[in-house]
Amino acid sequence: LTLVAALSASSLVSSFASAQYNVSAPAMLQVFEARWTTIERRAPDIFMAGYGQLWIPPAYRADSGNQSVGYDVYDRFDLGHADSSTLYGTERSLKRSIQEMRKIGVSVYADLVLNHNGFNDQTNSFFTNAGGYPG
Repeated sequence: LTLVAALSASSLVSSFASAQYNVSAPAMLQVFEARWTTIERRAPDIFMAGYGQLWIPPAYRADSGNQSVGYDVYDRFDLGHADSSTLYGTERSLKRSIQEMRKIGVSVYADLVLNHNGFNDQTNSFFTNAGGYPG
């Protein structure tokens, strides 16, 4: 009986030690098809599913308007506002959804495009009237 207990204890310690070294990063959920308010509302589901990371699309204003997923960068500083949201919502709703993720221990990673801007240039009157930046 003591030998069985010792073997069980040894097995338990061994599995504990190997679990310590075989820990994977938390699963990441890519959410590119939902508004910020939907992500905020679904925070409990994300938590219960066991996700530890959330990957979101570029949050800023895109060149092709409010229906773009953000890869045609127009204004990196415009995250949407009440009068003119981006495809995903407003800066306020983005911040609320990130706060909800932090409450449940989920890290949020934003996809960014830093090496180019959208298609507008100085020959486009709309772009020039808007100040010519960014683009």
